[in-house]
Amino acid sequence: MHGKTALFIGFDEIHGYLSHDLFEALAPDPTRPDVLAWITSYAGIRHAPGIPLFDFMQAGRRGDDPRMMFSWYSGDYTTDLALIDAKPERRANPSMASWGADDYLAQQLRRLPTYKFRRLHLNLPDRPDGARFDGDKVLAAITSGRRRLAWRDGVQFCAFVDMSGGSSDDAVLGISHYDEERRVVILDCLISQTGAPPFNPRIAIKKFAEVLGEFRLRRVSGDAYAGLTFRRDFEDLGITYEVSSLTKSDLYDEFEPRLNAGEVELETDSATSPWRLSSG
Repeated sequence: MHGKTALFIGFDEIHGYLSHDLFEALAPDPTRPDVLAWITSYAGIRHAPGIPLFDFMQAGRRGDDPRMMFSWYSGDYTTDLALIDAKPERRANPSMASWGADDYLAQQLRRLPTYKFRRLHLNLPDRPDGARFDGDKVLAAITSGRRRLAWRDGVQFCAFVDMSGGSSDDAVLGISHYDEERRVVILDCLISQTGAPPFNPRIAIKKFAEVLGEFRLRRVSGDAYAGLTFRRDFEDLGITYEVSSLTKSDLYDEFEPRLNAGEVELETDSATSPWRLSSG
């Protein structure tokens, strides 16, 4: 396939490609600036650096290649400005209004394993090999239609923050409490910074501080990321930042058995919405 020339080169459904070999073999002729390379795909079966679709998506999201046009629709991301604030189901399915079957996604959710539903109908990557959490367990812990719970008198809340430098990962704040009667830990509130990365992490801290104030909290836990920087920022707003004695891996290890045992309840705006533990 090497050495050929073309005006149009099309690659369809590259979600199964594991290397860039075919793209190298069919690379457009550099002397032909009018060549169009067209690539279409669903979300990848593998989703990691070095996988073609992953690499192309990162380049598209960066927007630093003036000759690359990028269009994407999925539950967690879209290039369509009209759908950025839509619910994940709508964001991933721009033609939903033309289906004529309002219960189609709910039907598919009942029939398919969670990871398959997410990939087929929310266009989200397949669960990676060795993933820590089973999507079915996460979905079973979600209270559908309840986005967040408010502060209540007599409830002892605690908060954990996972900060980001602002360039790529989200900054996330979670607030929870333990329900003695039901013997479950309830995640009352899970929020990220305003807007997608890149963002100003100090503005995120101000947002988190306001939410902590709503829950009458003057203390938050987090890891030792960025040294004293974020600790001092929280303290400047009257909030004590306690460094967690557990690493992020330790926290995941502690969380998994409780999730699998049904001892955790999560809040979200939709039963099919992607749910993130943190930016890690």
